[in-house]
Amino acid sequence: MENTPHLHIVSQPSGIRVHGVGSYSYWRNPSGKEYFLKGEIYAIPDGLGPVLPADQNTKGLAKRLLDYIERNGSPENIDGQFCGVLIDDACVTAYRSAFSLYLLYFNDSGVSDKLSTLSVNGSKYSFEYLQRFILDYPSLHFSYPLTPLEGVYRLPPASLLRFEPGKKPIQTLLSSKVYEFNDQKEDNREEIVVKVRETLKEILLWHLGKQKPIHSELSGGLDSSFVSSFLSILTGRRFPAHMFSFRKHPSHELSESCARKVAIEKNIDLTIIDAAEIHVPDLSTTDLPYQDEPIETYWLGAILGPVMRNQIERNSILFSGYACDHLYLRGTDILLVLLKRGKLIDLFYTLRDISKAAKRPTLNYFFQFLISLLPRKVMALLIDCTRNLRINPFNIEELAPQIRHLARVGWLKRISGKNQVAWLYELEKEGKSLDGRFFSKAVPHSHLSYLFATRFVFDPYLSEAGIEYVHPFCDKRMMDFVYHHISWKSIHDFKNPYKQLLREAQRGIVPEDVRLRPFNDFSFDGYYYSFLRTNRDFLYTLLTEAAKEFPGWIDVKEALLSFEKMMMGCYGNSENTLSRLLAYLVWRKTFETHLKTA
Repeated sequence: MENTPHLHIVSQPSGIRVHGVGSYSYWRNPSGKEYFLKGEIYAIPDGLGPVLPADQNTKGLAKRLLDYIERNGSPENIDGQFCGVLIDDACVTAYRSAFSLYLLYFNDSGVSDKLSTLSVNGSKYSFEYLQRFILDYPSLHFSYPLTPLEGVYRLPPASLLRFEPGKKPIQTLLSSKVYEFNDQKEDNREEIVVKVRETLKEILLWHLGKQKPIHSELSGGLDSSFVSSFLSILTGRRFPAHMFSFRKHPSHELSESCARKVAIEKNIDLTIIDAAEIHVPDLSTTDLPYQDEPIETYWLGAILGPVMRNQIERNSILFSGYACDHLYLRGTDILLVLLKRGKLIDLFYTLRDISKAAKRPTLNYFFQFLISLLPRKVMALLIDCTRNLRINPFNIEELAPQIRHLARVGWLKRISGKNQVAWLYELEKEGKSLDGRFFSKAVPHSHLSYLFATRFVFDPYLSEAGIEYVHPFCDKRMMDFVYHHISWKSIHDFKNPYKQLLREAQRGIVPEDVRLRPFNDFSFDGYYYSFLRTNRDFLYTLLTEAAKEFPGWIDVKEALLSFEKMMMGCYGNSENTLSRLLAYLVWRKTFETHLKTA
């Protein structure tokens, strides 16, 4: 068990008790009210001026929030990404902001920021959670209330939870501003470009105001190069950066060259770490650190996390370009949005531009688009019936990548009487309903579980060294800017190179050769296959044990066949889904190990 204490507040008939508080800021006022705060606050409408970066995680900020809540009754108008817990006499009130990067869990007895503290003897694992995890449920880690444990729930975003000893907790969903489809005309393109730069600059300066040592990730891609180059300009001093390279992979040669150009021109102290220098852990002899929930890319943390922890100065800030794609990368899903909004002329021209960008006949893409409109159950049947054809007219992944989720998962039997496609259809509807609190149906967006990916993957390794992992493109201020002020045409622009808006914003900041690089591919597959090879026997054992545990929905013969395909680098929907099942099984074993040693 790691040494960092966590917040755990128990509310029982006998009274309220608070167990170890870690990196929460805390304040107790003269009347005995206590407030715990974790996260970042950008502004409080209390007339006392801006909230400064240096104020974060201080007693002063917790006091200020407590004063505001006492006057206004709720923290919902506070601008930030945070969660907090208020203890008022014999009552506990927990709050999570709309896009908080921090989570709170609760059950009938209390609230905690750590799942294991709410586990009791006899706790069962939630089968509903498991099936949603392996089927890649949208926003599972963001807005869905279920957790891996039965009877333990995740506090939804933009919500309040009130405890009174001996009573059931009462949950209230708060109103939240909805991002609408942005169809505004941009008369001045340069003005938008300037605002992209200014928004990123504001966020970077805000974090630099914390006066901590800084490090950056610099992979040589557009996103990390933008952040690292901007940091160099804003600080005016040399700082360290690191890059993980898998030199056997062709894409890494170009990326490494670009990273070196940025480092030389921007006076950055770059360390390039090749895969050959990194130890791949053997899970049969190595315990992974505690993790609240499973995440498919846990293996990336297992390989790179210890290296990052040792490379980066303690109690520093590590900046990354992570999640830029979720805001600025164009996507063909815009076609369906345009159709639903009746924008048929825009639909035609966008489809034409997509086909030109892919160097395909427009008629071919028009045919693919028509097929993508078929009902999901019909599509799944057609894909299954034609899966052995050499030329398959229903293979439309080029235009609609999400269609691959409809391919048959050979090892997955019917779950609770439903087949895979029926489950997917219901889960997608459910996920869109939850996301509807923050996005209108017409807004093309990625589900928001991505906000927690790095927190689950790398924080178990970095937090114990006091390293703050900062992703400017996960910042609510950046999200507000993109969704409120940038037209869909500037994001989903297929006439120009991808991320053209971002490239224009990088002019004069990022070296030209890097800014104009034609490809931005950077694959971590090499690390993944190294991990699979090292842990083949361990994962094989987990899978065979799971097949015995869940005989009703796991076909052991097909599962082991998919496992062998994974080992050979052959990937289809069966293998993708199996990798998620294995991630869950590894998490569960790790979780149980830490429960025993707690």
